[in-house]
Amino acid sequence: MPSYVLWSNLVIDIVYAVLHKAMLGFGQLSWQLAQMQLLVIVCVNSTMLDFGELS
Repeated sequence: MPSYVLWSNLVIDIVYAVLHKAMLGFGQLSWQLAQMQLLVIVCVNSTMLDFGELS
């Protein structure tokens, strides 16, 4: 097998591993962002309800 084939396979493996880690990290990050957005929405909704009852 020519050496450039081995090198290209190695590069593909490295790129795949990096992308996989990045996707996992991004997935966790977006999950945390989604949870924060949900928390903000709940807080805003509860304060809006409080204001609605006051007025």
